[in-house]
Amino acid sequence: MINIPSELKKAIEADDLVLFIGAGLSWDLKNTDNESLEGWGKMVKSITSHLNEKGDIKDELKQSCDALEPIKALEKLETEGINRGQIGEFVKHYFRLGKENDLSFHKKLFSLSTKIITTNYDRAFEKAIPELQEIKAYKTKKYELNSLKKDPIFLFKLHGCIEHLDSMVLFPSDYDKLYKSEGREAKHALYALRNLIFNKTFLFIGTGLGDPQINGIFKEINRIQGIYNQKHYIITDKPLEDSLNFLTSIKVASYTEIPEVIDQLLEIKQVAEAKKSSQEKMLLEQLKESKKNITSLTKKLAKVKNENERQQLLLEREANSHIYIGLKHHLVGEYIDASKEYKVATELKPKSHEAYNNWGNALSDLAWIKSGIEAEELYNESLEKYQQAIQIKPNLHEAYYNWGSTLIRLAQIKSNIESEGLYNTAFEKYQQTTEINPNYYEAYNNWGVALNDLARTKSGIAAEILYNESLKKYQQAIQIKPDLHEAYYNWGNALSELARTKFGTAAEAVYNESFEKYQQATLIKPDLHEAYYNWGNALSDLAQTKSGITAETLYNESFKKYQQATQIKPNFHEAYNNWGNTLSDLAQIKSGIEAEALYRESFEKYHQAILIKSGYHEAYNNWGIALNDLAQIKSGMAAGALYWESFEKYQQATQIKPDFYEAYYNWGVALTELAQLKFGSEAEKLYNEAFENYQQAIKNGGDFYNLACLYAVRNKKEEALEYLERSLSRHDVSVEIVEKDKDWDGLRDDSDFKRILSNMKG
Repeated sequence: MINIPSELKKAIEADDLVLFIGAGLSWDLKNTDNESLEGWGKMVKSITSHLNEKGDIKDELKQSCDALEPIKALEKLETEGINRGQIGEFVKHYFRLGKENDLSFHKKLFSLSTKIITTNYDRAFEKAIPELQEIKAYKTKKYELNSLKKDPIFLFKLHGCIEHLDSMVLFPSDYDKLYKSEGREAKHALYALRNLIFNKTFLFIGTGLGDPQINGIFKEINRIQGIYNQKHYIITDKPLEDSLNFLTSIKVASYTEIPEVIDQLLEIKQVAEAKKSSQEKMLLEQLKESKKNITSLTKKLAKVKNENERQQLLLEREANSHIYIGLKHHLVGEYIDASKEYKVATELKPKSHEAYNNWGNALSDLAWIKSGIEAEELYNESLEKYQQAIQIKPNLHEAYYNWGSTLIRLAQIKSNIESEGLYNTAFEKYQQTTEINPNYYEAYNNWGVALNDLARTKSGIAAEILYNESLKKYQQAIQIKPDLHEAYYNWGNALSELARTKFGTAAEAVYNESFEKYQQATLIKPDLHEAYYNWGNALSDLAQTKSGITAETLYNESFKKYQQATQIKPNFHEAYNNWGNTLSDLAQIKSGIEAEALYRESFEKYHQAILIKSGYHEAYNNWGIALNDLAQIKSGMAAGALYWESFEKYQQATQIKPDFYEAYYNWGVALTELAQLKFGSEAEKLYNEAFENYQQAIKNGGDFYNLACLYAVRNKKEEALEYLERSLSRHDVSVEIVEKDKDWDGLRDDSDFKRILSNMKG
């Protein structure tokens, strides 16, 4: 196994990899004369033999050229007056491939990246992947060259193609014209190359380090990299010279190992592909389909003679071209540009349901990254587009589905009453989707998620009904597509949320069912880190309802899930935070050295979470709580040191989030606990600081109860009872909790205290 550089891996995952293919890949290919192409040396000797046979050069010149390096031989021929016209047809014939070539590796490379640059003249890639024939770019093809940066699929034949002899970069003067010329055509090709160099990551395959035909590219990369610091890679069996230190080598023992390296890179690609959203996959499919439509319409145009028919076809092709360009913008997140293209498509072809549907998607995606009124207006505009698409094609299930999904997005930014109405309308759209296409599992899955979301805003029977409805939708999705890991994952989430609304054996049964769903999700997709994370959370929640060995077993199971989640996604800060919380929870049912060890392990997890996300205020707060809890089982200076350390964590949490009332609240609790261990002015100072923190908590939305407790322990009856009454009336705390709270022991027999509790019970 080769060690794949992390930046190269990221480029593959982000679909930013460009494969630069050199002559090595064509070495074993055979032409129509059954001759292997091999390298430049053989080609140049074949040219000199051809010229000699024609009488264009004498034996002496042939022998002289054959003794030189290929590029020097071509330079000598050019000096002797030989031009492209004299050798063009021969070169064209020389590179015409026979039918028996194995192009499976070319297909594999295209699976790794659909962005390919080559200096090879042959048509191996066009034969392996026919769709590249229509879209390949090279010098003189201005439109295709201008499209390269944004095009997700391209074949850039940097040194030309045998189909167009004028495009071929063959003689030394041709290289100068491409890399040094101020001419318009050369500028277009070079501009396209430069754009790719500083926007994408190159991987050179089959290029010799001394190949003169790629020296120009290396110089461009070296120059541009100094400005943009973009990394590029080369697979090679030789050490890199100092002059090529701007490239990162992927070392192989020999070129026969290249297929193994490509297989390894393909695994990275396949994992990334599996993570792609369904919408991204849909856009890519549409892009391919749109290209086919344009090609098909072009062929029809060539045959149609009737002028009216031609005009109709021209309009349709132009509309499809704008949809195609819109899709390319859409894929890279340029939603405004995409919308403009879809709009033009509808003007050219008013009955284009595809354009209206995609326009709606682009507006919805744009709204997703906006907020407030602007987002709402964009969502409403997108809904109009779906409606127009359906008016044109009433059975367009995709438009109903997208309409439903956009209504859900809009519901998430609205208030409860409005939100519920939008959710219910979305459910109607999903229902219409599945009535038209009963096998549309995505709709059932998203319908389930939306029901879940609405259930979270409810309580009691209303919530339970919605959760149970969502479970049915996931089941329907899985009946259609049994390997739909997303549905199993969402099903597990819905079950664990439902379990939290239940008690006792009923809750346990639902939790256990959720574990089964998470297990099925991870069996289908073993790298589904979110499933392991939520599985861990559900195990931890169930553990909190248990005691003894049962609780401990569940906590330990949850640790394993967090570990699996972080092994898959090492920068998963939420998993480290919750792992820390669960360790702290287990520590609370332990004692002595065992408890302390668990608390200290939780500190490590919070630390890891913060190393990943430095502004993670929740982790600082939880770390402070765990330090507090450990301080409570210690004494003397050890306890004091832990309390002071917890204060630091709360301070960091509130510096990051100044309105974080929970941290002020917990900070106040810790100060009060430490004050109770102190005397005199030292205790007074700590109580005053606790008071300030409780006031900050209240100011930022916290409750009054802990302030009431502080007054109680300080024997300030009037203030204590005032804030207690306010807390109880606001339902910040229950009477049952107050009755058990030791902070009220000093007022337990007080008649006013008893009266307040009695009134609140009544």
